Amino acid sequence: MIYVPQTKKFLAKHAASKRVCVIGAGPAGMSTLIHFAKLPEMPDVVCYEKQDTWGGLWNFTWITGVDQYGELCHSGIPKECCEFIDYTFQKHFGHDIGTSFPSREIMLDYLKGNVKLSFNQRNGRWTNNAGRDLEQYITYSTVVRSVIHTEKTEMFTVTVNDLRTGAIRTEQFTHVVIACGILTSQMLLNFWA
Repeated sequence: MIYVPQTKKFLAKHAASKRVCVIGAGPAGMSTLIHFAKLPEMPDVVCYEKQDTWGGLWNFTWITGVDQYGELCHSGIPKECCEFIDYTFQKHFGHDIGTSFPSREIMLDYLKGNVKLSFNQRNGRWTNNAGRDLEQYITYSTVVRSVIHTEKTEMFTVTVNDLRTGAIRTEQFTHVVIACGILTSQMLLNFWA
């Protein structure tokens, strides 16, 4: 059972007493971090990302970024579906991007901004739009191996594996947000066991 608070008012009131695990630093996970960052008091948040950078599905290798002719592949998601109401393509680029299917590079610029610049100079949705540096909450190259909820304590035990060192550890959280959009192998959930 995962409890999902329904209102910003609830989150703002109870933020200090919550420890939240966010699984994945792609579009869903980063949007979750942005909304937590905009609260008057941000809860204690740890975001685990198995890649060595944020961005999730927009960070595939060059093999998935070009077709058999060497042309850049565009996402199958129209900009109208992946544009955020609080940070538009028009606001980011200063003009219409000219296509309904932005390339991976356009999406990364829109989301991250120019990552070669310092945090305060970046202009992406995940950087300046949050009002704080969200990378401080992300633990990279770390995959979540299991999440177990204990009803008696109403806590989640999250087991993670640091892919760089091989170290495995467990941590306790009051809430878990599953925001991973890509599974590299089939995973079936057993709800009827």
